[in-house]
Parts: sequence; C-alpha cells; structure tokens
Amino acid sequence: CETPACGKPAKLQCPTCIKLNISGSFFCEQTCFKANWKTHKQVHKKVEKATTDEIDRIVHEATIERNCYPSPLNYYTFPKSCCTSVNEVICHGIPDKRPLDEGDIVNLDITCYYDGFHADLNETLFVGKVDDDSKRLVQTAYDSLMAAVNEVKPGVRYRDLGKFIQKVAQDNGCSVTRTYCGHGIHRLFHTAPNVPHYAKNKAVGIMKPGHVFTIEPMINLGSE
Repeated sequence: CETPACGKPAKLQCPTCIKLNISGSFFCEQTCFKANWKTHKQVHKKVEKATTDEIDRIVHEATIERNCYPSPLNYYTFPKSCCTSVNEVICHGIPDKRPLDEGDIVNLDITCYYDGFHADLNETLFVGKVDDDSKRLVQTAYDSLMAAVNEVKPGVRYRDLGKFIQKVAQDNGCSVTRTYCGHGIHRLFHTAPNVPHYAKNKAVGIMKPGHVFTIEPMINLGSE
C-alpha cells in the first residue's frame, strides 16, 4: 500500500491513475486511499494535459508579480488575462479548459500595462510534434512578419507593409486574413495607426520617429 507506514498488501488501484496510464498507485483499501488522496493526487498533475486556462493563470500571476496589469482583462468585457488562439482560431481566443493535444498550434497574445503604457507581443507555438502544413503555416507567418519589419523606417507609408506580407504568404501557398490588422499602441491599448497586412489597402499615415505600433500578420493555409 502506498500510504506511508501502512505496509499492508495492496490491490486497489487509483482510477485516475488508470485513466492517465500511470503505473503502480495501489492501496490496500478505500480508507487508506482517501486518507492519502491529498498527497497522491499531485501525481496526476504531473501528467495531465495543459489547458489554455492554466496558461492564462501563469500569465496573470507573472504579470502581477512584476507590478503590471494584464491589458486584456476586462477590456470590452474580455474575461481573461491573455489571448490563446488554438489551430483554426485566428486571434483573440479565450482561454478555457480544453486540454491541448499533440499536434495543436497555439498563439499566445500577451499585453501588459506598466507605468502608463501598454506593450503587446504574441507568438505561435507547437504542442509536441505537428504536421508539415502546420510547420509551413507558422514559418510563413514568421517570415511575412520579418519581411514587413525589415521595411520599417521613417517615411514609409503604413499601407505599404501589407504588400510585403502578402507576397510571402502567397509564395508559400497561404493567404492573409483581412479582418484584423496591426495597430498603434502606447498609452492606449489600441489606437491609430491601423496596419493592414494585405496589399493595396487604404491605411493612412507615414512612419515617424517615436511611433509605436504592432505588425501582426494572421496567415491561413490555402487561398482566401
């Protein structure tokens, strides 16, 4: 029996351990099992699949520990401290209790408010091994972002960034989401300028020293 100082023969196995394919975990009877439950259940946490809710908790605590505030929390009633967009969710996904599975791709979009200013960053990550299409999609999104970043300098029109992003996407058999765009950010979470990620857009404005903005290409497999 796994209960400390018990020593009796054990044949009752923890049902949660069976479900999670954890070997061992035998107890002599229900009394010992219940008495040891608080300690024993820690074994389950080591192998349970991660959820985006858990990611949100970690982000929230890490943000508060640094004397910051998670900008998304309560922003237009958004209920969480970060955005977690899984697979086909293009952006602004709400963390929940669905376990992440092998092969998922997850975009983490984190914004913090500190000393009067917001700062926004996101990245797409792999859960275990992913298929070739997922690798191509994420690599294309990164390459299209860097193609635009390389063009950033004073005097460039914001509307021009989209053509560099769209070219990389199309060259790799992908397309650009037009519904959402990059944005200005500083004392306000979202503000001018708008930064569309597709060619021949009508965004206004020219980059000047001191401007702060995001470029967030959202790329899909296949055509629009």
